[in-house]
Parts: sequence; structure tokens; C-alpha cells
Amino acid sequence: NLNFLKKGTEPTPQFMVYEPSPYEYTVFNLKEPYNVEIVKRDVKTEIVAASGVLETNFWQALTDNGLNDELADGMIDLLASSVDFYHQKQGDRFKVVFEQHYVEGKPVGTGKIIAALYERDGKESYAINFEKTGQKTNYYDFEGRPARKAFLKAPVKFSRISSRYNLHRMHPILGYVKAHKGTDYAAPTGTPIMSVAEGTVLEAGRKGGNGIYVKIRHDAVYSTQYLHMSSYAKGLRPGTRVAQGQTIGYVGSTGLATGPHCCFRFWKNGAEVDPPRLNLPQPEPITGPLFEEYKVARDELVKMLNTVQYRTHEELQRGEHGLEKVQTAP
Repeated sequence: NLNFLKKGTEPTPQFMVYEPSPYEYTVFNLKEPYNVEIVKRDVKTEIVAASGVLETNFWQALTDNGLNDELADGMIDLLASSVDFYHQKQGDRFKVVFEQHYVEGKPVGTGKIIAALYERDGKESYAINFEKTGQKTNYYDFEGRPARKAFLKAPVKFSRISSRYNLHRMHPILGYVKAHKGTDYAAPTGTPIMSVAEGTVLEAGRKGGNGIYVKIRHDAVYSTQYLHMSSYAKGLRPGTRVAQGQTIGYVGSTGLATGPHCCFRFWKNGAEVDPPRLNLPQPEPITGPLFEEYKVARDELVKMLNTVQYRTHEELQRGEHGLEKVQTAP
């Protein structure tokens, strides 16, 4: 926001106020001495919790609880290795404990996610915050394995193509189409496509029905391929090392494609396979005294999650607030 202010009867403004975020604003003095002042607002942080039940889709459950897209993006990032958000099911449900920022009593943004739980068909997937110097990750699953596993469930980030903008016209299973052994992920042209795991680029080019495509070898056993791109990422070529989640190209409809989408294919020992049926390698859990320390922290957070009640759309419509205050952050 940009505003001009004036005092007294002077016809021209004496100050310009620029507000880049709810957390601060900048005051420019338009007259001598022409100084600039950055003013930080007082921010209060509380630890709060919310839950959601999918009666149509993930975004409906978020909207019911008044949760913002920033929090949704964080949850999806933490759970993307454990939960296939494209293959949603009615009855899926989640809980999340997170930092909520307030300025002058009004919620202005979210901070760190403390703990998240997604439940489908009785299977619970956790992401628990546990930060220790020297560790490569700061989120773990229930067993103490890194929450971000070796392979993501999908090559297109769910939150990038499913937003509140299309909430009322989105099918519960958005853009998730099984095509032979591959999987098609419908998305607007230009949507980033991610490598589902770290690896080395085998092929990056254009060929027949594949259109513009990239193929990546992850280890001696597993490879993946991404088809019909509008283009692949700048600098990508055979031999390039890529990280998990790195953008390798952009959704398009090149080759044999009736509309913009990413066709995702998975190979094991040279044979194309269906990844949901694979028992993919799991990272090693933390062990020893560190795991004992983690269990104490984990059990406290699980206890906190257990105090959160699942509320349906109907219950929330009756006025039951979605956010529950858990504790005040130090």
C-alpha cells in the first residue's frame, strides 16, 4: 500500500507512507531533511491449532477453517513425500499446529509449522518439527525418519495449480488421470515441473509423441521421465545433477497431448512401473540418544494434536471457530 499524508493547511503532502507488508511500513519525509524511517510493528505470536475434514476437497477444508494459502503450501511441502494430494478422498482429514502472527489483535500471517498430521483410511502421516544442530532436516515422521523422503509423490506441486480461485469448479481428484503405467497431471501451461528425487539428467530434448521431455536417473535402480513440456529449465542437459524439488521444466502440450499436462513415468531396473505399488527406499531414522530426545518432543506434540477436535463443514457453519489457541509462544 502507498499513501500520501499532509498536516495542517498545506496543500501538498509532507509524507509518503509505503506498507510492503503488515509487519512494517516506511515513512518518507517529502520535505527537508528528506529522511526515511522504517517502522516495525509489534507482532504477537501465538501457537494455535486447526483441523479439517475433506467433504469435497483440501481447499474447502482450509476455507472452512479460515486458513490461508501460505499455511497450506507449508503443509503440502512437508507431507508431499507421504501424501498424494492429487488423489484426495472424501473423509481424509488433517490437523496442524502452527505459529499465528497478530498485529493490533488481527491475524496477519503464519510462521513456522510445529506439527502436522494427515490421515487417510486410518493411515497417519506426521511431520514433527525437531531442530538440532548438525542434522540435515528439521521435520521428521512418527518413526524419526526425515519427513521429506527420497521421492515426492508427484512432480507438480499441488498448491501451484489448485487455489481458492478455482475452489468451486475443481473436481475433488484434480488433474489426476492414470494413463497406462504413467500418470497425467493436468496443469496450466508454464506450471513448474519438479524432479521427484535427486539424480542425474539422462535425456533432455524433444522426440515424437513425448514432445519436450526430461528423463532422470536417480540411482542404479530408479529413473523417472516427464513429458509434454512447453520447455525444460535453462541449463538442463544430460549429465546435469538435479536436487529433489528442483524445477526441471514447465507444463505444456507438446507431442501427443490434447491439453497442457505433465505425463509422469517411473522406471525400476529399466522396466516401467506404477510408483504407488512400489516399496520405495526410506531414509534412515535418527537413532540412539537423539531418537530418545526426539520421542519426548514428538509425544508432547502428538498429545497437543490429540487435543484438537475434527470439525465438519456443518459444525463450523454453526459458528464453532476453526482455530484453537494452544499456548503463547515465548
